Amino acid sequence: LKLDNMILAFVKGWTPPEFSDEGRDSFLKVALWAAHVAHGDPERLWLTGFSWAGHASFDTALHRPGRLRGIAPVGGGPRRVHFRLLPHLAGVDTVICCGGRDDPELVWNLREVANRAQALNFSCALTIDPEEGHTLPLAGFDKISAHIIETPAQPAVLAASGSILAD
Repeated sequence: LKLDNMILAFVKGWTPPEFSDEGRDSFLKVALWAAHVAHGDPERLWLTGFSWAGHASFDTALHRPGRLRGIAPVGGGPRRVHFRLLPHLAGVDTVICCGGRDDPELVWNLREVANRAQALNFSCALTIDPEEGHTLPLAGFDKISAHIIETPAQPAVLAASGSILAD
């Protein structure tokens, strides 16, 4: 599906087992395949999704550093046990939407990610919709696609030192 300079790629009916290497690698493989087929820029890959897919976008960015330009999780975020991996988001643009009445730990995690973003050298635009829970649409949701399109490419590179690879 192509939407004004964007391509949405997914494999209908496929859900990887939990958060796993298989899932992370397959998400990246589908994104790279879509970029190749559409003559897109592999340095502008984004993962986005609602709920479980929002968690998976964070999980992939944290466990596969240097592979994504950005993530746009909606109603999903990182596990607190993965906060030690937040430095892997350096250079990654994050656009996050969540309902203020969603899971309190999720909302806390997302606010904490936003608080740490500048010190860890990644961009974080967090919108908490105070009136909503785990639902769509959410405040800020309608601005995600424009943000992705306007974000310039940035070469994905691994840090020369200091990365923690945790699988």
